[in-house]
Amino acid sequence: MADYVEKKLYLSDVKTNSVKYRWNELGYYFKEIEKTFYELGLNGEVLKRESLFLNYLNEWKPNKKYEFEYAANGDLNSVEYFFYTLDDVWKPIVKLEMEYDNNSNMIDAVHYEGIANQQWRPKLKDSFIYNGLVLEERLTQGWDSISSEWNAQLMDSTVYHYNIEGFCDTVYKYQNLDGNGLELHFKKVYSYDVNGNIVEFYLNQKDDLNQSIEPSYLAEIAYVDNVPTALVSSTWDATTEAFKRYRKTNFIYNDQLLTSVYSNEWDELSNSWVFDNSEGGQRFTFYYEDIYTTSGVNTIESAAEFKIFPNPSSEKINIELDEGNIENIEIINQAGEVVFSNQDPIQAKILTVPVGYLESGVYFVNIHSGNQLGTKKIIVK
Repeated sequence: MADYVEKKLYLSDVKTNSVKYRWNELGYYFKEIEKTFYELGLNGEVLKRESLFLNYLNEWKPNKKYEFEYAANGDLNSVEYFFYTLDDVWKPIVKLEMEYDNNSNMIDAVHYEGIANQQWRPKLKDSFIYNGLVLEERLTQGWDSISSEWNAQLMDSTVYHYNIEGFCDTVYKYQNLDGNGLELHFKKVYSYDVNGNIVEFYLNQKDDLNQSIEPSYLAEIAYVDNVPTALVSSTWDATTEAFKRYRKTNFIYNDQLLTSVYSNEWDELSNSWVFDNSEGGQRFTFYYEDIYTTSGVNTIESAAEFKIFPNPSSEKINIELDEGNIENIEIINQAGEVVFSNQDPIQAKILTVPVGYLESGVYFVNIHSGNQLGTKKIIVK
């Protein structure tokens, strides 16, 4: 979260229902189909995000979920991640608790690991040092389970350097791997275009043999109108002392909507990009409601397409869209006032919204899906 530069590289992290294709050891792909639903809080913030996958019996099964807690000022206090096991229980995996200063800069982040009986055990603690609002360093400590205290000796130190335009151009990561103190192990270098987009990312890491920092990985990112369209990955070839490309990840859009991600691998014989059916190959397809409609706003009218239950309700309502994704929601009272709307971006098949705080009466629920708008009446008891 603090290393915002690296997060800009997560180009395929799109919150939407998708079909994901993976390759097996024989080179044939199989599909993994997922859908996601969100639960929102009183201020429209995301409280829970849960994904389901379609198994081989064509049944939707729980897969993973995230639960979020916020401070009164809207700062994110904690995130808990769970994975659904074959024993039909949610297994705690990772928890993150954050603390902020008066400027909403994160100053501490404590990482926990899940253990038995739905419990959490401290693992790591990140502390952040700022120069004004600019992050300068992140310090990482490990948890000593014997003394039940944070180790005084640091595990990691990450130092951030910025260019004259204010963009982070170099990240140095020091690690204490043998208990003898911090040593430089990674160096990340970023290059930007005139619009502030990352166009090159170099990873240099320590060579244990000669104890020096050597080139390791290069990512080159292409944009059209500030939208990423391709990412070429290369690894360092020590024999030729040059980067050797091996994968190209392509991003396909319809207008501003990401519709497909797929990868090519570099073929040395033909000196060209070819279809990638390697284990690391990627193919994602993202579905949106009627993104190819060229004009007008369609109305969602079918009850089978747009469901609200229970209705009437005194606590919560569930909104379900059979096709497409719910992207925005508004609840409007009879005076025409918006009494609820989502604050965070969503792409959900199923959405749970609190209504218990509303006064009893009739309200109207508007949902947006792609270029469609749907409206239904609800009764709050």
